[in-house]
Amino acid sequence: MAHQVQQMAYVGDVPWHGLGNELTPQQPIEVWAEQSGMSFRILETPVRFFSESAGALGTIKTFADQKVLYRSDTQDALSVVSNRYQVVQPSEVLEFYRDLTQVAGYELETAGVLKGGKKFWALAKTGQSSTLKGNDIVQGYLLLATSCDGTPPPADGSESAELALRCLYPQDKGIAVDFSSDRNLSATFADWLSVRQTLAETEKLEAKLKQALQQAMGEASRAIFETGEVTWKKAKDSVVLDAARLLADQPDLLTTYGMQRQGSRRFVLA
Repeated sequence: MAHQVQQMAYVGDVPWHGLGNELTPQQPIEVWAEQSGMSFRILETPVRFFSESAGALGTIKTFADQKVLYRSDTQDALSVVSNRYQVVQPSEVLEFYRDLTQVAGYELETAGVLKGGKKFWALAKTGQSSTLKGNDIVQGYLLLATSCDGTPPPADGSESAELALRCLYPQDKGIAVDFSSDRNLSATFADWLSVRQTLAETEKLEAKLKQALQQAMGEASRAIFETGEVTWKKAKDSVVLDAARLLADQPDLLTTYGMQRQGSRRFVLA
């Protein structure tokens, strides 16, 4: 992948390929945008073409169903996509981390541009870690990567892939697609069903084991075992607003202060 890197920035150790601009920790998002090559915007224009020549010049016509994406800084074309394609700007990828880095303790480690701007990413360290058996420490990271060439994000099970899919395909069109003759996708669907069944069985077993431990603990707050320990404590009482009762007493409040919540797509087994 190193030959595809156009520009990138990093904090800490030099990447294995030796490319990129080194930054000191805690740099603002604006510096990351400039040093990682993500300060450009993705612009769009309708697809145009020459029809059969009429004399020396042809007639320029527009293909309304597709558009060309191009860079704002170099004017280089990036891809041809359908008019339904939702563009994600490089700045939006970095802005996603602004509050996380300023408030939640995240720290950007790398960000950059691949293939002349067709793909871009940002990777942040969450500051969280877990210890596996054998005292191996796993550090937590959050990756957000996308493209502007119509390439879907890799289905790698990550939160960033889930977010990218929701951004790329926020709405459904009410149509059905038939994958019954696609052996690969049919096998993927069968595997998904098998994993769902395994998860259901595992969750049931986990609940059974947890309940056995809770039953043994009774009113104890903490239990110690040979391989670890657990706590079972009551959370502090809190006061919450009974919104249903309030609206029942004063229904006009919904008209005055109500706000629309945007729905999201649900992936459900039919």
